[in-house]
Amino acid sequence: MVAGCREVRPPAEHAEAPRDPTEMPLDNMQYSILKMATAHGAFTLEVEVDKGVDTFALARQLIAPLKAQYAEVLVYFYDRAGEGELPMRRVQWTEGRAYTEIEY
Repeated sequence: MVAGCREVRPPAEHAEAPRDPTEMPLDNMQYSILKMATAHGAFTLEVEVDKGVDTFALARQLIAPLKAQYAEVLVYFYDRAGEGELPMRRVQWTEGRAYTEIEY
């Protein structure tokens, strides 16, 4: 270390919590995460699902580990068997409005 310099660390309450890679599996028998992106405090996921999957419950599961780090989380659901390029549904989470779901 250079004389007169010291290492500066953020206070403990601002330090990032360690991330557990098992908190959000990328796929299983019912869904596959196709894309993830972050920008301007928002996190977006694009998820391919089988018919009959409870997308609202799945969105809550996927969003849970992200709430502390982002102001908004958007989960777009696509039909795994479908050929369309548009999502079937979108679930949005924000701290102020909690969860909202839109069916396209």
